[in-house]
Amino acid sequence: MIERASRRNRSAIQSGLVDLRMGGFELLPQLGEMFDKVFSVNVLQFLAERTPVLRTIRSVLKPDGVLATTVQPRHLGATAA
Repeated sequence: MIERASRRNRSAIQSGLVDLRMGGFELLPQLGEMFDKVFSVNVLQFLAERTPVLRTIRSVLKPDGVLATTVQPRHLGATAA
């Protein structure tokens, strides 16, 4: 996934607009940085405890930072809609 994202965002990465990193939420504080944006895709619904993860994200977001997340329902009867 990181390889595909790197290819698709090559020019933004080269210009310094995008910095892709691989790892789990638990690694965010170890990076020693504050972030403008944190984006996750189909992660939160698989966590047994979301609150600690959301607190971790909040701790590394700049004051006006944004968390964007998506979830795809996986329950019985879920549809693409």
